[in-house]
Amino acid sequence: MSRGAAPRPQRSRGAVRAAGEAAVEVRWVFFDGRCGLCDAAVAWLLRRDRHGALRFAPLEGPLAAVVRGRHPELPDADETMVLVERPATAAERVSVRSRAALGILVALGGAWRLLAVLRALPAWLLDPPYRFVARRRARWFGRLPACRVPTAGERARFLELPGESAGVTGGGGAGAPSVTIPPA
Repeated sequence: MSRGAAPRPQRSRGAVRAAGEAAVEVRWVFFDGRCGLCDAAVAWLLRRDRHGALRFAPLEGPLAAVVRGRHPELPDADETMVLVERPATAAERVSVRSRAALGILVALGGAWRLLAVLRALPAWLLDPPYRFVARRRARWFGRLPACRVPTAGERARFLELPGESAGVTGGGGAGAPSVTIPPA
C-alpha cells in the first residue's frame, strides 16, 4: 500500500452474500395446481432456488386471474406455466411455455444461467417440445385431487395457499376477483 492511501475496507463473505440476497429479483411462477408434473416441478424448483427468487401460485387462483386481466394475451386454461418478471410494476412482463420454463431455470442462477443462450432461438422452435409434453402430462404424471399444500418451510414461497382466500378483498369489477397484490 502506498503512503497516504486510505486502507481498503475489508468485507466478510457473509456481508457480500447478505447484500446479494437483498438484491434478488423476485419472480412469480403460476402452475397448474392439480398437475402431477407441475407439482413435481415446483418441488424441484423449491429445492434448487437457493436465493428465493421464485414465488409460486396456482393458475386456478385469484391472483392468476388478476394477472390474466392485466395480460389478456395469456391462455385462459391451465395449459402452461406462466412466469411473471417484475411483478406488479409498470415493467411487468409475462412469459409462457418454453420462454417461461427458460426464464424460471435462468432465475435459479449458477450453471442454469447458461441456458439463457437458448433465448436466442425462436419460440416456434422451442414451443413444440413443450406442447408435446404438456398435452400428455396428465396421462404420464397423473392429476392430483387438490393443489399442493406447502410445508411450513415452504409457506413463505407461495403467494396463495390452497383453500385460503389470502389476498382476496372482495368483488372486483366485471366479475373479476379483487386481489391485494403481494409485495414482490
